Amino acid sequence: MPAGNGTCEYVLDPDDPETWGGEEGDQCYVDEEVLNEDGVWTCPHDVEEGEGRCLFHLPIAEKDGKDVVEAFLDSIDEAADSDDFERRERNLQFLNATFGEIDLGETPPDIALEDGRLMMDHAEITGEVDWSNAVFDIPLISLRAVEFGGAVSFGSIEFGGVVDFSRAEFGGIASFLGAEFGGKAVFTFSAFNQKASMNAGFGGEADFLGAEFSERANFTIAEFKKRAIFRGVKFGERGSFRKADFRGDTEFRDAEFNGEAVFSVSEFRGEADFLDVEFEGDTEFSGTEFGGQAHFLGVEFRGDTEFRAAEFGGQAVFRYAEFGGEADFRDGEFRGETDFLGVEFGEETDFRDTDFGGETAFRNADFGGETAFSNVEFGGRTDFRDAEFREEAYFRDADFRGATYFVVSEFNKRADFAGLSLDKSRFDGADLTDATFTGTNLCNASLENALLSRATLFGTDLRGAKLSGAVLGDVRIDEDTNFLGHPMTTVTPHHIPSQPFAHGQPASMTQTTRKTTTKPMWTKPRASTEHSKNWLARLLDRGYSPSVSSDAKTFKKTTTNEMRRRQTRGKSD
Repeated sequence: MPAGNGTCEYVLDPDDPETWGGEEGDQCYVDEEVLNEDGVWTCPHDVEEGEGRCLFHLPIAEKDGKDVVEAFLDSIDEAADSDDFERRERNLQFLNATFGEIDLGETPPDIALEDGRLMMDHAEITGEVDWSNAVFDIPLISLRAVEFGGAVSFGSIEFGGVVDFSRAEFGGIASFLGAEFGGKAVFTFSAFNQKASMNAGFGGEADFLGAEFSERANFTIAEFKKRAIFRGVKFGERGSFRKADFRGDTEFRDAEFNGEAVFSVSEFRGEADFLDVEFEGDTEFSGTEFGGQAHFLGVEFRGDTEFRAAEFGGQAVFRYAEFGGEADFRDGEFRGETDFLGVEFGEETDFRDTDFGGETAFRNADFGGETAFSNVEFGGRTDFRDAEFREEAYFRDADFRGATYFVVSEFNKRADFAGLSLDKSRFDGADLTDATFTGTNLCNASLENALLSRATLFGTDLRGAKLSGAVLGDVRIDEDTNFLGHPMTTVTPHHIPSQPFAHGQPASMTQTTRKTTTKPMWTKPRASTEHSKNWLARLLDRGYSPSVSSDAKTFKKTTTNEMRRRQTRGKSD
């Protein structure tokens, strides 16, 4: 429809919500630069014959939908052919226009403008919209506060410039499958009331700040070539970013996932910000790659969480996060500094076969369920100070290559440290009741004031270890337990079975370094053997006192009396 002399009587007043379909207190999304000297916008389009308004501002019931679409495309074509910038700008303005259906699917337009802005702010589209395969190479398309009443399809569309859907409301299914956004894509505070397919390519910044997806939001295989903002977004039934490619920095801070959240096999090449995100359902990050820093500080994972085979190339921060369900970090790789300080794990936690390349902190962490760090490699300083393990904890075959701290940590159930090299590690003040250190190297370790009651020390090397104040009541030892001698002396290690005990039941262990060796090692300590008698005698002769506690005193008194009885029997013989 060619533009006339502004004869359409429709006037939009930003200060009067009734003129643009708003309510008192709503924000008007009309730029001041399109207003006249009276501070209002006047419609530039010709009136319909016998009417006081143009085709775009007549009530829907009084016009034919196809005529409106035809007039819409004619007005855009005229703008493209015009050399008059002001006329071109006015022809592209459809503020608060009303449409039934806008179906461009049969003959998708290919529109290119070097300058100009297509403005449809506050428009109302009651029917379906199909802009599939269209090309709009325009510097700016503004669809702010547009109401889409029916299904919307922007499949495989190409937007050359900025597209702004701020405060838009999508009442039906919204599909952007295969869409290409060449410039910035803005969906701030937009509302998707039904399923949304956003499997698109975002060439510029993608801004979904405060958007709300009531049902499923599908960003599978989406490409974000620049910064992606999902701060404060609310996801309903399911939010899927499976195999998504985030090439710039990404922000999900304060977002809410009220259903399932899927980020499996996605890639974050820049910084990933998930601070204070709430995941109400199950969460999947399996196979995800984080190239930069990954921040999960204060995140709440209320369902089961899976980071299996995830890779963290930079710093990984989970400080004060809460895992309400099972947490699976198996086969993961943390190349940089890792921070789980103050994290709460509500149920089973699994870090088996994970590599920590830098410093790792689990200080003040609370492990509520069974915990596995078996076959984990800790490449740098490792800090479990003040951590609490409420169920069984497995560290079998873990490799601690840096300084290791379990100071004042608490193991409420059995802990398995069998077969490890923990020389110079610190367990001061730790509660290691019922812990297993079979075949473990604790040379020069510090266990001062630690509780080792009923601990299993078969073949444990404790030479040079600091045991002042340690409680050793009812510990289990054998002839290969080593307290005395220089730590540099080679000691034949115990054979450690490949499978750790499960559910508190010890595995059958067989010593293979001796000639006679088929008897299981999980038996009562053989204090009556000649080796044990000589070892204990030498230990007590040197004035060693295991502890000042009642358990330790009982241990020392009982052992001393037993030695005296044996010595007496020896003389009488």
